[in-house]
Amino acid sequence: MSEEMENVEEVSVEEALQMEIIFNQALMDVLVSKGVITEQEVLDRVEEVRRETGFELD
Repeated sequence: MSEEMENVEEVSVEEALQMEIIFNQALMDVLVSKGVITEQEVLDRVEEVRRETGFELD
């Protein structure tokens, strides 16, 4: 267990957010390109989640 902890790299919040954005975009691109979901379905769901959570951009 201690060996695993030694290999953990610390990242800033900004770096973690950038990686999350990149990962999400790549995942959306793959799903859309394979025809699993449309881009509009993704955008619609994002809007639904925003309303459900009450998250609003300033």
